Amino acid sequence: MPEDLQTQYQQLQKRIAQIGWIARGTAYPRHYMIKVDGKPKCCGPYYCLTWKEAGKTRTKALSTEQYKLFSKAIANQRKLDRLLSKMRGVFARFIRQATQGVAKRNRAKSTKILP
Repeated sequence: MPEDLQTQYQQLQKRIAQIGWIARGTAYPRHYMIKVDGKPKCCGPYYCLTWKEAGKTRTKALSTEQYKLFSKAIANQRKLDRLLSKMRGVFARFIRQATQGVAKRNRAKSTKILP
């Protein structure tokens, strides 16, 4: 059984090796409504990237080409997060099956000392 888990783990490693660029954050298009001659007009799309850095949210304007590349890199990051989570699960199952754990102890009853 541990050999099956090792094989699964190695397959996940191979899948991780195939992931391209990665980036954290969110890339999204924005549209603005402005009034021209008293009539609303839709402008855009304008592309933005937001991410967390040192506890603060940062925002950056993107070109269309940058938006496409960041969108792909962010999707790759999310795929990587899922694969790493699976790897942690496979490793935990491997450890439980391949090694002996600590024997469970009975808890001693606590004795309260009253003042």
